Amino acid sequence: MSHIKYRKDIDGLRALAIIPVILFHLDISWIRGGFLGVDIFFVISGYLISSIILRDLKTGTFSIKNFYLRRIRRISPALITVLLVSSIFAWIVLLPQDLLTYAKSVISTILSVSNLFFFYTLNFGYFSSDSNVIPLLHTWSLGIEEQFYFFWPIILIIVFKFKLNSSKKLFFICLSLLIISLILYFFSDAQYYYFPLTRAFELLFGCLIAIIINLGKPKFPKNEKTNSFFSFICFLFIIISLFADVKYGSVWPVIICIGTAGFIYLGANQKYFSFCHRIFSNRVLVSIGLISYSLYLWHWPIIAFINYLSIEKAILVDIVIIFLTFLLAILTYFFVEKPFRYRKSSLFKSFNLLIILPLLLCGLFFITIKEYPNAVFNNTNTSSTSDPNSLDKMINCWNRTPLELTKEDIEKCVNNKKTDVVLFRDSHAMASSHMVNIWLRQRDLSGVIFGTDALNTVNGMYNQNIKQKIQNIIDITHPKYIIFAGWWTYYTKDTMNGFNGLEEAIKTSLNNNIKTLLILDAPSLFEKKPYCSELKLSKILNINCDMPYKNVINEQKESLEQIKKIKKDFPSLEIIDIKKITCDKSTCFSAIENNPIYLDNTKMKWNYHNCHLNTFGSQIIGKLYMEKYGNPLN
Repeated sequence: MSHIKYRKDIDGLRALAIIPVILFHLDISWIRGGFLGVDIFFVISGYLISSIILRDLKTGTFSIKNFYLRRIRRISPALITVLLVSSIFAWIVLLPQDLLTYAKSVISTILSVSNLFFFYTLNFGYFSSDSNVIPLLHTWSLGIEEQFYFFWPIILIIVFKFKLNSSKKLFFICLSLLIISLILYFFSDAQYYYFPLTRAFELLFGCLIAIIINLGKPKFPKNEKTNSFFSFICFLFIIISLFADVKYGSVWPVIICIGTAGFIYLGANQKYFSFCHRIFSNRVLVSIGLISYSLYLWHWPIIAFINYLSIEKAILVDIVIIFLTFLLAILTYFFVEKPFRYRKSSLFKSFNLLIILPLLLCGLFFITIKEYPNAVFNNTNTSSTSDPNSLDKMINCWNRTPLELTKEDIEKCVNNKKTDVVLFRDSHAMASSHMVNIWLRQRDLSGVIFGTDALNTVNGMYNQNIKQKIQNIIDITHPKYIIFAGWWTYYTKDTMNGFNGLEEAIKTSLNNNIKTLLILDAPSLFEKKPYCSELKLSKILNINCDMPYKNVINEQKESLEQIKKIKKDFPSLEIIDIKKITCDKSTCFSAIENNPIYLDNTKMKWNYHNCHLNTFGSQIIGKLYMEKYGNPLN
């Protein structure tokens, strides 16, 4: 095998890739596009691996067996080390169900398909998964790489076999694949973030540069100033992208890939070496670049476990995370990565040691957790505390009818059943339905719930004639009570102001002489996790799982002011404040009677959190509210 010339500036570029990724995952707000550091890694990988393959194919020394042996030696030892240590901490930190999911993610990681595992198992959008507590989520990028390198060497072998290996022909083939991947990227949604075909273009940028440098006749700038100027432009492309507000489907990943590819290309100019390339060749950046793979592997599991425990990432905590990440990465690089990379062993032995054996151990780990849940450190189970018949008094029409809420839709769902109470609005109404059901039981009433999530409520339902929709519901159901419940914080953030529609809905209800109630929103959990109070380690470390009352009021301030104005306009509107049950003067609680009362804590794109009560939480709040303040339906 022929070796490509070692370039210090590329290792320095690796440092520029990993540092923003770590800072971004530490929630450092000013590095908004920090996760694009992964794109830099992809371009570098595409360039280096393609350069090796092309040179070996040119000299007739390429062996696909040796190629995959080198990949296993390069990737697996450090990865298996991190998986082993992470699994120990997962057993201590995670709840049983999350531990089962973690074990599945370990298996998918070893098989290099974790990106596909997350693609099929994570939820996206309004009810998105809490991705910042998944310890192995970052391994999606390894899956992308390994899947790419399963096909790319084969494509190159075919190209050389059929004499299509001229620089122009191969460049055209690679460029065509890149364009196809870009089209798929631009015309897909965020769910495809982990999909190999929509991410291949990043690796192919590096492959293009490798083709130009190794097979073509690269044309570099003819003087040092021009070379330095273009190198600096490429550097700016990278830096600006890292600080940009990046969304899936935006052009920023393409810009950073162009910058990285251009920087690598210009660095191959043996006559002129720019000032930027000299900076990236300094000892500090090169040293960080050398351990960048281990840094990438270690940083996220540490952060994910910290997030899972609801430990606030203050400056001191961030410093500890960075210190641990670098310490573990240095140890892994010198005692795992380097020794295994150059150790002589067959593909059969390496595959058995680094793939088969870990899979067998992980399978045993998964079976043990599944069959013996009491063996898990956090073996608390509170699911039996909720009433399985929690909606026995309600007809569930939530999210079943179109946004138009036509009379036909309402009649079809209600089906002539008795409906004393209508509960209406978004997913927070759905979360409150178990609470309302408690009140219905006490009075032997029946009810129905209508609505959809907050995004569709504002963007669809309240864009149309809400007055007619509410009137349609009243005409069909003939309710004695109408209750509105929603994620009111969102409606003050939205540019269309969902409160205008709410006022119309309340006015229509009251004009029909129907007693009208409004349930104020539950407190946000902010950075706390719903299950925080269940974790034994949280108790051992004395982690506070509750929220300061002043923070809750501050977040709800705008919506409370809007509701206060509505109450002034409609004095007969009754306000139900569940904070009277879940909060005291200083604190809002995440658990009641040692049981978590929240279902989730999703960080939305507007930089605040959307929380839903779980079944138990909704029921116990309904019960306690009724005991303390009476049944709101009396």
